[in-house]
Amino acid sequence: MIVVSLLLLGVGSIGAAYVQSLWHVCVTTGFFMALGAGGVSMTTGSTIAARWFETRRGVAIGLTAGGMSAGQLVMVPLAMALTLWFGWRTSYDARHGQDDPRDLPGLPGPRSSSDPA
Repeated sequence: MIVVSLLLLGVGSIGAAYVQSLWHVCVTTGFFMALGAGGVSMTTGSTIAARWFETRRGVAIGLTAGGMSAGQLVMVPLAMALTLWFGWRTSYDARHGQDDPRDLPGLPGPRSSSDPA
């Protein structure tokens, strides 16, 4: 399950670097990456917490789950606000720009500097 989830995250991340329209973002980020993150997050977090903390295992798993939920509570409204204010491409670049290999100098990418979107 974890391997499949990581593959979905990878496919979504790579596909998101080559989006050309909004529906591409919905498929790559909203479908592939969401399924991948959903399969990895609680499984991995609970397993690591259970192995590292033996005496207060329940507290550790609860804090892990609460931290993941709190992160989503902040990131989802932030992503929506950025998309509404600046458009989907700028919003994506603001949230994921550091993961984009086209941001490294000298590497070609499908998006040119004259891209109007």
